[in-house]
Amino acid sequence: MKKRTIWFINLLTLLSLLMGSFSPLTVLAEAAEENIAYAVLGSTLKKQNIDVFTDSNHFGSVVKRGGREAWEMNPSLPSSRYMYVDISDSFGNSKKDGSVYEVEIDYYDSEEGYFVVWYDSVDYGTQIAKQITLKNNSKTWKTASFTLDNAGFSNGIDKLGDLKISTRERGTMLPSSGCNIYIGAIRIKRIPAANPLYIESYNDQPGNTYRWFDESKIVHNRITNVSGQKLDATVTYR
Repeated sequence: MKKRTIWFINLLTLLSLLMGSFSPLTVLAEAAEENIAYAVLGSTLKKQNIDVFTDSNHFGSVVKRGGREAWEMNPSLPSSRYMYVDISDSFGNSKKDGSVYEVEIDYYDSEEGYFVVWYDSVDYGTQIAKQITLKNNSKTWKTASFTLDNAGFSNGIDKLGDLKISTRERGTMLPSSGCNIYIGAIRIKRIPAANPLYIESYNDQPGNTYRWFDESKIVHNRITNVSGQKLDATVTYR
């Protein structure tokens, strides 16, 4: 296996500032926009550009917590220990068009436990996006947020989806959350062409060990313009 490192150069840093913050209060107003995806989980599934289901490929168990409906995840039940998010193919991915994705997940802070969010990444498959720890027992709704700048979104997680919410750390035989998890909504905002250059760096050395004793090491760099427009860029090698 060749060693490979992926970078994304952000030439449009100001874009995210110009687009403003991503608030739950504005999601429904922006829902008609093609760069917004959301799912509100309850007895009915209100959604745009994404589908959400449990690992049994069904709706989650609907409960009410803190005045709103949610899907309940039970780490001890195989049918509800995972939740998958399948994002519409029209929503793109980071390698195809340099998009960055801002993700928000509403959850109910009940007891002590945790959940892990996995995502389908470019070139590196399933990776952890964030682990959220519940320890305050505040009995209130909270929002976990994170940004993905190398999202593959090619249905690569268990061949079922692009995001996966898990009540277990890294597998079925490892520790699981100490409490049930309640998910109320998932929102994704796409910032197109935020990283218009896709850069791959790799060498020809097979295996997992560098030839540390070689004085000269050759590294190949491949730069791809994914913006679809002519760009002028300065690349610095270190």
